[in-house]
Parts: sequence; structure tokens; C-alpha cells
Amino acid sequence: EINRFFFRLIGMWPFPRMNSFIPEIMETVLLNIACFTLLLSEIIPTIIYIFIVLKDIHLRLKVMGIMLFTIATTIKYGYVLLYKKEIKNCLKLIDEDWRNVVNSSARILMIDRARIGRRLIIMCAIFVYLNGVAMRVIVPL
Repeated sequence: EINRFFFRLIGMWPFPRMNSFIPEIMETVLLNIACFTLLLSEIIPTIIYIFIVLKDIHLRLKVMGIMLFTIATTIKYGYVLLYKKEIKNCLKLIDEDWRNVVNSSARILMIDRARIGRRLIIMCAIFVYLNGVAMRVIVPL
């Protein structure tokens, strides 16, 4: 499932794996460090490039837009980590709701709403991150 993959990738999936050889807490810490390292490895050289190498103000403004997108992404990831406990509790409640539904019409309604929600989230993610790709590809040209 897409959600499980992405939540596990950023260290937020609340349900432990049974066949994991790395302890769950260690895996989460390593994933969080890796994510922040990747984000900061883009921000720090860009800041150095903007303020030391570039002299033209127009070029600085172009490159600053790319840097601000990455800074916003880092801040969003930081907020996700800040509210990690609440997000995990929410995911557990959703799992519990799916397990406790007994009425078939309610289950069909839940599946329909989940499908709609999934499509909306995919559309929003595509829109947001295609804008980021456009900033990195089109603006420097």
C-alpha cells in the first residue's frame, strides 16, 4: 500500500514489522536522520552558492526560490515529526475503525470515501511536488 510505504519511509508507521532485524526505534531514528541529512545537504550548499558565488541579484532571486521550496519542505517534515505521536494515534484509530465496522453498507461507504480521499491526496501531492520539480528545472533556464 502507498500509505504504508511512505509512512514507513519517513519513520511514521505505527505498526511494527514482524520480520524486521533492526529494532523499530533504531530504524525510525536512522530514517529521520537520513531525511534531514538529505534536505540539509541541498539547503547548505545552495545558501553558500547564493551568498558567496552569485553576484547578480536576478540570479540570486531565481536560485532563492528553489532554496525556499526546500526550506519549506524541511519545515513541513519537522512539523510532521513534532506531531508524530498524534499522527500515530490517528492511524491506530483509523485501523481500529476499519476492524470494528460490522455493517456491510457502512464498510462500502468507508471504502468509497477512502478511495475518494486517496485520489485527492495523490492529486495534491502531484500538484505540489510537480511545482517543486518545475522550480528546479524551468526557473534555472
